[in-house]
Amino acid sequence: MIVRPGCVVRGAGVRGVRRREADEAASLAARPGGRAGRGFTLAIGLAASLVAWGGARGGYGQPPATGQPSQAGGPAEDASALSARYQFRELYSETPGKPGGVLNLYRVASRESITVKQDNPDGAPTVNETSLRSIYTECVAKATKEMADEVVRNYDSATFKTTAPATTPKIPPLEGMRIVYRLRKESSPAILCLTHGRRMSNLEFHQISEQVYLPLLSRMLPRAAARAGDTWPMPLASARALLGAMPDDQEYDLNVELLEVKKADGSALVAVFGIKGLCLVPQGPSGINARVEFTFEPAAPAQRPRPAGLPDATRPAAREGVYEAKGHISKVSLAQDITTEVPDTDGRLKNHVHRVVHLERRLGGGQLVIPNPSPEADVENSWLAFDDPNGRYHLLYPQDLEVLHVNAHGVDFASRQMERQDMLRLRLLEKTGDASKDRLAGDPLQRKKWLEAEWNRNGSKVLPGSVGWLPDANWESIKGKVWRYEAALVPEDAAGGPPVDRIYLDDYIVQFARGETLQLDATTTSPAHTKFRDEVENMIRNFRLGASPNTLPAATRQPRPRP
Repeated sequence: MIVRPGCVVRGAGVRGVRRREADEAASLAARPGGRAGRGFTLAIGLAASLVAWGGARGGYGQPPATGQPSQAGGPAEDASALSARYQFRELYSETPGKPGGVLNLYRVASRESITVKQDNPDGAPTVNETSLRSIYTECVAKATKEMADEVVRNYDSATFKTTAPATTPKIPPLEGMRIVYRLRKESSPAILCLTHGRRMSNLEFHQISEQVYLPLLSRMLPRAAARAGDTWPMPLASARALLGAMPDDQEYDLNVELLEVKKADGSALVAVFGIKGLCLVPQGPSGINARVEFTFEPAAPAQRPRPAGLPDATRPAAREGVYEAKGHISKVSLAQDITTEVPDTDGRLKNHVHRVVHLERRLGGGQLVIPNPSPEADVENSWLAFDDPNGRYHLLYPQDLEVLHVNAHGVDFASRQMERQDMLRLRLLEKTGDASKDRLAGDPLQRKKWLEAEWNRNGSKVLPGSVGWLPDANWESIKGKVWRYEAALVPEDAAGGPPVDRIYLDDYIVQFARGETLQLDATTTSPAHTKFRDEVENMIRNFRLGASPNTLPAATRQPRPRP
């Protein structure tokens, strides 16, 4: 949430302010890097078309069969009968070479495309297309029995294309990058870059975090034995792994159906799951049509040993018609669509987004070195690089923030966690050519007067805190001076909104030696607001004027083709 000075702050309006600003950001649906239209932002809406469920090729075909005979006590046809039931399991281990189909190392080929069509009041709609093809090798670094909580991934190849306006990186996105992918309780994973001397861009972070994460997707498998035609609810965690965003549990209706079990090469079988329904993710109401293939070797469950002292008649028997199905997800296909209203058009104009994903996995595929001990996230390996589209500045910011809105004057950030209300607005003040006006615009005393006048005019209850210049020694990295004004805004009581005790504001003026002035205001509802303040001030230390060395100068950028 961005609480601008001059607004009457109400408890019920905290999330509403954020939603209004997210609606404003929806107009940037064609721009990669923003919340509503980054390169691989999820396509949201009603799935109106079926995907041609062919697998991505490029050297990836049907996963090879193990060649082991069926242990079901009969021919493989029996295991694929309509009456057969299966206990599906996908197992992971940190130890390579474990028997029993336990996964440790594999390669994945992925092809994603997204088409954004925005209606225009005058003329034909604007259409932008973005695509990413990648092949990566992944190795389990930390695992529980049925989940890989942390993996090391190396992008062996990656090709990214877009017709949307974007800065041009010197290094192709993702290509040659090695990362740690770490699950967290929050909705988004922690991603650490292990490639020496390379910064992960905000575009690369979105591409990685929004790709299908196969270990977590396996939670979609039924917990009980299932047969063809059975259906069950899709777990939220699996939906997050498939869609790249956590759905809202209040408006959620995704279901999984075991469509069929068919024979593959040798004695292997393939279970085909269909996923359909509606859900609400941060970008809007989403319709899903997906297909997942699970390759396995069927085996009858072994009898459990007879407990001592019990007669043979009480020995638990193997479940008749139930097959152990230990294997792995081998293919994923997804179609996802969105249709949202363009802000301030009374529903006359729409944004239409269509996303298609094809993915295949093959077991094995070389070696990856697992770092020991596991690296901790810090500024060097986890903070993301943001480049101003006009090349005026670049900076680093923590993964827990996301780019909400980019405009000609600056950029807005918001917390990725919906329950948090951390917001940051950054503006690089433009010079008008009038020295007196420019001096007043960057004068901290004028800023303080303006803030207090706005609060008084709107009747906001404000508790002022410390104000003044911060110690110069803390800002040697930017060769500038930093002024900070701290305040706490007390919301008015309002029914129906989440309880908000206080909204903490830290307002900054940064004066650079070259004469440029940067203005920031950061707000949070967290009681431990100084933690967020420390992150904001670290962002100021990592702010630099001019274009990033990782992007090509504007003069050398090639114009993007328009459809």
